[in-house]
Amino acid sequence: MTNQPQDNDWSAAMAQQAAQLLLARRQTRSLGGRLPEACRPRTLMQAWQVQQLVTQAWPDAIAGWKCGLPAPGKLVVGPIFRRDVQSLALDGPAISLNGVAAGASSCRFEQEIGFVLAHDLPPRAEPYAPAEVDAAISHACCALEVVGGRYNAEAAAEAAFPELLADGLFNSGLLLGPKFNDRPWRAFDLAFTVGGQHTSHAARNADGEPRPGLYWLANFLRENGLGLQAGQVVITGSMAGVPTWPAETRIQVQYEAQDAFDFSFTIPQETNT
Repeated sequence: MTNQPQDNDWSAAMAQQAAQLLLARRQTRSLGGRLPEACRPRTLMQAWQVQQLVTQAWPDAIAGWKCGLPAPGKLVVGPIFRRDVQSLALDGPAISLNGVAAGASSCRFEQEIGFVLAHDLPPRAEPYAPAEVDAAISHACCALEVVGGRYNAEAAAEAAFPELLADGLFNSGLLLGPKFNDRPWRAFDLAFTVGGQHTSHAARNADGEPRPGLYWLANFLRENGLGLQAGQVVITGSMAGVPTWPAETRIQVQYEAQDAFDFSFTIPQETNT
């Protein structure tokens, strides 16, 4: 017999306990085990509740979202906070990954298409049509999601999906690259050069192309009394896996013939207070 909550006895106090544990790990840039069974979310809506409590308590604005089309047992949505979003054009080629757990010497990255909004898509009764979402987009850009979470490796491997959703699905930041002429981006060539070692990949979004996830997100947030805001950026899934790259190493990423990223990164060893 365990103390794990059933669907019908999940309470606001349990959600708050889970959120406080995840918040503490964010604040100290530390990793930990699975949430205690007594406050471990078991359903997608329980996990969404915990994620929202973390977002409301975190002292930073939402600068963007990660998302993807839902699937049975999965809800792919998570906020990206302003302090964790960096632009190579503004912040330069030497990036400090302040959202990654202290003490790490490498980091995983997902290669994404980012959509930056020019106009709000606020909550409303009627659904947003794809054309309305398209009209709200300022531009698309190359993007790298910084992959990391608040669970240690063993806990992340063992955790059920709702536990991962509660923590924002492994997001620890976002790097923004140059704008490009938008297109469906159903398939293209993606190349990495890391420390002088070159590899190439056939890139493809898991949803077929990047925009359907954005269309879904606009309506999911609308249904939940939230919305998208001008200036926010939305990413909709990796195009070529989740490679691990070392710190303090020159990294170059090319989207077809376009040079997208040329940078190196460090991970601060001190924790936040």
